[in-house]
Amino acid sequence: MEKYSTYDSVIGYTEVPLDTRFCNVRTEETNYGDFLSDLARNYFDSDCSLINSGTIRADLLVPPG
Repeated sequence: MEKYSTYDSVIGYTEVPLDTRFCNVRTEETNYGDFLSDLARNYFDSDCSLINSGTIRADLLVPPG
């Protein structure tokens, strides 16, 4: 994996808030979980991907941007 000397570069953005709140991630499908699963599916070029909700630990609503 390539190392970056600065984290000031924009590598993507979202137009909607990403939900990583504990109460939602543990009980229902969220857009952040979908996003992580899609990233894994794309990276491994697979037909499906499962993400354990316990790996999502931010417990906040990530604002758009």
